Amino acid sequence: MKQAFTSVFFLVVVVCAGLHVPTASCEENEPRPGSSQPSAHEVLDGLDVAQRNNALIDLEVRGVTDHAASLRTEQVESLWNEGRQNEALAVLEDLEGAGITPAAGIAWKEPVPSRSPEWYPDVAIGGGRTGFEGAAIGYDSASGNIFVLIQWAAGWSMNISTDMGASFSETYFWSVHALADMTVVGDHAWVGYAGDGTHSGSVRMRRFHVADGAEDMAYGWVEVDDIAPNTILDLIVESNAPDINNRIYVVYTDDWDGEIKIWYDDLSGTSFSLVPTGISYAWYGLDFAWNSYSDSPTEGNFWISFIDSTPEVQVHTNFNSVFFFNEASQPFTGTQRVTGLSAHAGKVYCVYEKDNGSGQNGVAYLSTANTGEVWTTSDVFVPNPGGSSALRPNVTVRSGAIPAVVFTTDEIAADFVRHTRREAMSYGSWDAPIAFNNHDAALLTPNEIEWLDVPCVRSHGMVYGDDAGVPYFDLMTPRCLFSDGFESGDTSGWSTKIR
Repeated sequence: MKQAFTSVFFLVVVVCAGLHVPTASCEENEPRPGSSQPSAHEVLDGLDVAQRNNALIDLEVRGVTDHAASLRTEQVESLWNEGRQNEALAVLEDLEGAGITPAAGIAWKEPVPSRSPEWYPDVAIGGGRTGFEGAAIGYDSASGNIFVLIQWAAGWSMNISTDMGASFSETYFWSVHALADMTVVGDHAWVGYAGDGTHSGSVRMRRFHVADGAEDMAYGWVEVDDIAPNTILDLIVESNAPDINNRIYVVYTDDWDGEIKIWYDDLSGTSFSLVPTGISYAWYGLDFAWNSYSDSPTEGNFWISFIDSTPEVQVHTNFNSVFFFNEASQPFTGTQRVTGLSAHAGKVYCVYEKDNGSGQNGVAYLSTANTGEVWTTSDVFVPNPGGSSALRPNVTVRSGAIPAVVFTTDEIAADFVRHTRREAMSYGSWDAPIAFNNHDAALLTPNEIEWLDVPCVRSHGMVYGDDAGVPYFDLMTPRCLFSDGFESGDTSGWSTKIR
């Protein structure tokens, strides 16, 4: 039963029996499987007194039409939400003993804050959770709020910062291991995820209000596609923000033949349409980018990068809105088969690992400054002989001024995450990479970087994970000196009259 709760935050626990196990493997890119999935009773019974008092629950029985079972789940909800949690747990235990395994949603009356940063500028995300596997960063320019989606070994979470990235609060947690990604467009942060666990065949969408990060409970979840018994290898969620702001894109690869499919919808997000790409054998490292502020309405709007089985880095784009073709390619000689892709106003960068010939990885790029008319390839970072290898590069060009790249380096004592920027968008040298992490970085978890066009920030936001599985947020340049509205002209916070 779906109840309408206002001004609360929502956690969903899905109980699945017999998760589909993919037949194709992503080798070193295969996510770690989550722990065995607890039942709804185990999850709710594991809450302490304060958590129980902070929780309103909603049970969803999936694949069962038994009216009696529905009435029993409603009884559990009513008992719990009236404060009779022990009675609710007893009824739920009997229900599960009868073979009914509901999904449990927990709406937090108060959001769960992340712990404070241990050292500046690293800002921990996740309220003490561990098991970081990846991140997505987005922002809402009107409110100034920054959003970070974290993918965990045991689920994914939505996190919001209302103070320019100085701290984050978790507003939502999905407790099943899944592929997940996020984009911010319109009034919502949109999350696409493989709904039933690791490498599921069901792709679903949820959305969250940009004003406070709360789940849009009226929207609930919408299934974009279900390719079962096939499974999802990689999943990307993108939008046509910040310039057009009226579309959401869900892009994934099918494990059967590595086919890339694109689904899109307007900001209602309730009826997605398929765009066939004709691209197959995209086995590794999928990325997808919207070419913001493009000068063409039908060409080079969408860019796709991946690594095929050769292995070769491939970059494709669209022609006449829907037809995709190969724009550029380079042999892949690195270790981690991932690509990072970004596009803006006809400038496109794709970064990836490259062996420098002695078994050490550097970072290379493919780029165009004119929507693919001319391509160049060169190096972002070349390790010194006997020096540190680079892993997991990522890139953004969304500032419109310069490309910025982030990657991890494998060091002897401690591992670092480094960023570098080029002198200009299409020419010049790259800065000496700067290590910015204060915690020992995990070598094989993805690094995220995104331009944040937020007042008093206007910098690159970055997320990395440490060896303990904790994610941290950093800004490439410090936020502004004042946060009282001085720079933006907001005088509402000024109260002291000098003379």
